[in-house]
Amino acid sequence: MIELIYISDTPNTLDQSTIFEILNSSHAKNKLNDLTGHLYYDGNSFLQIIEGEENAVRSLYEKIKIDPRHTNVETLYENEINERAFEGWEMAFKELERSTVQNSMVMFNNLKQNSKRHIPNFGAGLFGLFKDSIS
Repeated sequence: MIELIYISDTPNTLDQSTIFEILNSSHAKNKLNDLTGHLYYDGNSFLQIIEGEENAVRSLYEKIKIDPRHTNVETLYENEINERAFEGWEMAFKELERSTVQNSMVMFNNLKQNSKRHIPNFGAGLFGLFKDSIS
C-alpha cells in the first residue's frame, strides 16, 4: 500500500454544489477501488491524501492530473505504508483557511529539499497538524 499527497489549484473558485459533486463521485469510486483518504480545500487549492494499493492510487492520480478542475498538480509526498490512517474514510473532506494550506506547502517543500526519507503514515501526521485548524 502507498499514500500519496498532492496539491493542485482550481482554475476558478468552485461552488458548493461542485464540491459536493466531487465528494459524492469520489466516495463511490474510492469505495469500489478500496481507496481512502482526506481532501482539503481552501477556495483556491486542493490538498489531498490518497491511500490504497499502488495501482489504484496511481490510476486515480493520473485521472486527477487531467481533470479540468485541477491545475498545477504537484506531488508533495509519496511512500509505502503498512496501515491506513483514514480507514473507513473513502473521502473525508474539510475546508481550510488559505494560510493553513500555504503553511503546509512550506513544510512539504522543506521535507522535499532536505530529505527523501520514509516517514511512516505521514498522511496521518499531516491530518494531526490540521486538526487544530479544523476543529
